[in-house]
Amino acid sequence: MGTGISLRRTLVLAALLSAGAAGAEEPLIVVTGSGSAEIQPDRVTIEFTVVNKAKTAAKASEENAREAEPILAALRAMGVPDTAVTSGVPPLRWTGDG
Repeated sequence: MGTGISLRRTLVLAALLSAGAAGAEEPLIVVTGSGSAEIQPDRVTIEFTVVNKAKTAAKASEENAREAEPILAALRAMGVPDTAVTSGVPPLRWTGDG
């Protein structure tokens, strides 16, 4: 019985070695794959500018605020809290023709 197991091991080992030797002649690696991911965005940046000319800076600022309000209202309607909205004042330029 011991000889039968040893013979089987030898035959299996010989088969594996011959298969490995045959494969060594033409090495080949094939990799195929695909993937996808779907996520909801958690951040957006929107920039817009409102420009008005007026006789005074205060009047131009009032006009800018009036024209920006519908955009800000639309953002609020979409659920964007006021604390997530920032604004800045661009440099003022005096043209002298106001």
